[in-house]
Amino acid sequence: MAGARPEGSRVAVYDDDHYYMGGALAELLRAEGYEVALVTPEAVVSAWTVNTMEQHRIQARLIEAGIELHTSTAVSAVLDTELQIQCAFTGQESRIAADAVLLVTARLPEDSLFQALLAQHEEWPDQGLRTVRAIGDALAPSTIAAAVWEGRRYAEELEAPTDNSDTAPYHRELTALPQ
Repeated sequence: MAGARPEGSRVAVYDDDHYYMGGALAELLRAEGYEVALVTPEAVVSAWTVNTMEQHRIQARLIEAGIELHTSTAVSAVLDTELQIQCAFTGQESRIAADAVLLVTARLPEDSLFQALLAQHEEWPDQGLRTVRAIGDALAPSTIAAAVWEGRRYAEELEAPTDNSDTAPYHRELTALPQ
């Protein structure tokens, strides 16, 4: 949020990202004294964190912090002082008070370094560069684990043959169990 805060005292956080960010921002705002409602179309908050075994702790912290949770709920309209929401199953609409709405939705790629390097294409030979490739958050922001995996994969493939052969450019150790 770069230090910026919503105007008013009632904030609705719409979490369509389903990882940790929506809950973290809701918790931050609540700790600063805002009345916070978290809305998500998923059946639980931060649904993706089921995969990392954090979901139950995140939801418990939000409940303990006094954050109003609206699960299985979509946003149908942002109004002046309210958020119009609807049940993801029945479509039944209701409204919650909100002076501001914080949308936690698509994560946008950060490819400014890649674009800057592409713009310097003619200078590559002088800088010892032959190719430049975007990986990780330059393509699609994800988890730290995914970034580490993609960086490792890129390093393994860096000197790969370009003749489409099946020769792996790296050695993988295979563990064999005695029979």
